[in-house]
Amino acid sequence: MKPLASLERLIKADEPEIYAESLSHTVEALIATARLALDNETSGSDLRDRASYVVEETLAVAQALMGVVSVGIEDLQREQRRKDAA
Repeated sequence: MKPLASLERLIKADEPEIYAESLSHTVEALIATARLALDNETSGSDLRDRASYVVEETLAVAQALMGVVSVGIEDLQREQRRKDAA
C-alpha cells in the first residue's frame, strides 16, 4: 500500500493553541482505535492481514496531530509565562 502524503504538510494549524486540547482527545481516540485493531481476533483473515498497515497509518496520523498539540501547548505556556512576568 502507498504511504500517506507528508502528514506534517497535511496537518497544520495557524494557531495550534486553539486546537491543542481537542486534538489531544482525537489522538487518544486514534491510539485506542489502533490498539483495538491489533487486539481484534474476530475479524476475517483479510482484515487481520491488513491490521499492521492500518495501525501503522493510524499511528502516523496520531503522531502528526500530536505535533500540533505539542506546539499549541508550548505556545500556551509561553503566553502564560509572559502574563506571569507582567
